[in-house]
This record gives sequence, C-alpha cells and structure tokens, in this order.
Amino acid sequence: DFGGIWNLAGSGTEPPLYLFLLKIWAHVFGHADFVLRIMSAMFGALTILVAYLWIKYKHGATAAIIGAFLLAITPFFVRAGQEIGAITLVTFIVVAASFTLQIALDTKSKIWWAIYAIFVTAGLWVSYYCGLAWLAHLVYLAKSLGKKVWQKQIILAYVAAIALWLPWMTGLRSQINTT
Repeated sequence: DFGGIWNLAGSGTEPPLYLFLLKIWAHVFGHADFVLRIMSAMFGALTILVAYLWIKYKHGATAAIIGAFLLAITPFFVRAGQEIGAITLVTFIVVAASFTLQIALDTKSKIWWAIYAIFVTAGLWVSYYCGLAWLAHLVYLAKSLGKKVWQKQIILAYVAAIALWLPWMTGLRSQINTT
C-alpha cells in the first residue's frame, strides 16, 4: 500500500514518488517485469520528445532532429529505458522543467512559472539529485538576470515547490537517521 511505500522510502535513499507511480502503473497494467519496464521506456520517449521540442524552440528543426536522435541513441539513456528505475523519470522532469523555465522567462507568464514549480516539486519528490538541477537553474537565472533574479514569479515558483515538498521532511529525517 502507499503507506508501506512511504515507510519503505523513508528507510531507503530516495523520496517516494517514483515508487508511487510504479505502484499505480502495476495496478493498471500488471506486475510482469516487461510491463514494469515499459514505464521507464515511456518516460524515456517523453524525454526525447520534450528535448526535441525544446531544441526546436531555441535552435530550429534541424538541430532538434539531431539532438533528439543523439539522445535516443545514447547507450546510458537506452539502458535506463530498459530497466525498472527512476532514471528516465528524473531525466524527463529535468528536461521538461528546463524547457518550461525557458518558456517562463520568454513569456513572463504566471502559468509557466506555476508549471515550472510543479516540475521542481516533482523532481524533489523523485530524487534528491534533482535539487542539483534546480541549483543550476538558479545559477543560470542569477547569471542571466542579475539582480532581476529576485522577481516575484521566480521567488514564488521556488517557494511553492519547497512548500509542496515539505510533507516529505519526515521521510528525509528518517533517511538521515537510518544512514
């Protein structure tokens, strides 16, 4: 059950969102290894699609085709898409968040900042390593915007993401205490 997953994740090394998604996936599609691996392949395919759209947005269709192709044939990424694990989900979240951040900066639309906050939150609920990507985003924002980095939308996006992640603090404390 989800409570058991919460407790299991609390004694492990990562937050529980991937395990929650895998449980739902298994409930809908079955528990066979092949079926469980399809979820990773799906997030891998979604990552390639989002990477294509992001590259096309910034550099045009030719660059997007080349970039998506190179991602699709990267041995590590191909392997991750064949395993039961969170690597492709983490990659999808980081690529989608990065693309969303670019759109939010270009459009200055509150909805894109809200979507970005959702991706940041999801990343934190899947892997602590996503925090490194969000720090990289902050460095990018500080470097490209200077003092304007403290704009209301940016601060609200990160505050919202942290607030939505706070329920996991008990699990994080448990993980720290068990390691």
